[in-house]
Amino acid sequence: MSLAEISVKHQALKPPYYLSVYESYLAPLTASTTALLELGVNRGGSLELWAEYFPRATVVGIDIKDIVEIDQDWKPIYKNGRPVLKTFSSSRIVSKMGSQADEAFLTGLSSDYAPRGWDIIIDDCSHVGSLSLQSFLTLFPLLKIGGLYIVEDWGVGYKPDFAEGEAFDTKLHLTEQDGKFPSHASGLAGFIKQLVDEVGMDDINALSKTGRPAVVDWMHVYKGAVIIKKRRNVPSLRFPA
Repeated sequence: MSLAEISVKHQALKPPYYLSVYESYLAPLTASTTALLELGVNRGGSLELWAEYFPRATVVGIDIKDIVEIDQDWKPIYKNGRPVLKTFSSSRIVSKMGSQADEAFLTGLSSDYAPRGWDIIIDDCSHVGSLSLQSFLTLFPLLKIGGLYIVEDWGVGYKPDFAEGEAFDTKLHLTEQDGKFPSHASGLAGFIKQLVDEVGMDDINALSKTGRPAVVDWMHVYKGAVIIKKRRNVPSLRFPA
């Protein structure tokens, strides 16, 4: 079955366009993937999707709230006055409650469920640039070399009513001012543009002698989703002081 078909089966709520993009990247990894982490899992349908698509993988999802069972109207099911925690179809699926910006939580989770590193990490969490940055700083070093890091819904950075978002200034678009090219730099869209510099890190390092080699092999940008392939490990993503 395709990703889109499995998504419908489990009510994963992933946009069909995303899944059509992901298929070409993920299909070659179905047999080799052993550890997948998704940040932000809502009702948990996407965890069922990944577990079926990657039959050898431990699939871990985190969310700021517990994942609970829902009825046909998508309302939480209660028992004895408390919401019923979701029961997943496979023991390979793990859900944990925690913040994507909690370094200790993410590090401990990685040690417990992916001691050799994650094969795939998907950030479908807050969509807030500063929080996604914190997740990236913690988790990208814990991704296997050759692994994929996916950031979803980065277009919310253009929405002034979304956290850290800001309206796009059309007067600045495709303009040049004294050799500089002003651009939208707010919210998740701004974070994604910082990641472009990671792709250019070989040139940055050669010219500025930062001492920090490139960690990104390539970065493919799509409407709403970005896919990044890891090149190598470094002790820290921060530049030396």
